[in-house]
Amino acid sequence: MIVVGFDGSEHARRALGWAAEQARMRGVELRVVTAIPKASVSFWPSLPTGDSKDAERRTREQVDAAIGELGEQLEGIKVTRQIVREEQPARALCRAAEDAELLVVGSRGRGGFRGLMLGSTSQQSITYAPCPVTVVRPGD
Repeated sequence: MIVVGFDGSEHARRALGWAAEQARMRGVELRVVTAIPKASVSFWPSLPTGDSKDAERRTREQVDAAIGELGEQLEGIKVTRQIVREEQPARALCRAAEDAELLVVGSRGRGGFRGLMLGSTSQQSITYAPCPVTVVRPGD
């Protein structure tokens, strides 16, 4: 199984496409994982916020739309979706990847002081994941 983090951003869409291609080539399941932040205002503007049931519904719609955009690329691949509430993204991804052969995350490209302040999901995933991690960077 390949696990990919998805937060609705363009970076996450690229990571999803890359992970789907890997899942197709390897003949394994693709698990798309999204963590809905605890805070009502998210550092990730691409994720819905607000009432948890409404946020989960809108998040599921975003994930389904992104998966739908991949169309034939997902043909023959088992795709599962996992939405985790009230989790830090990296923690949720690492837990979801416990039985995975690969974890895939996108890179927002934040660096320097801002990246340190917000924390880096990709950096934390590389550090703590129980499996190999691929970070899909812009242009990859």
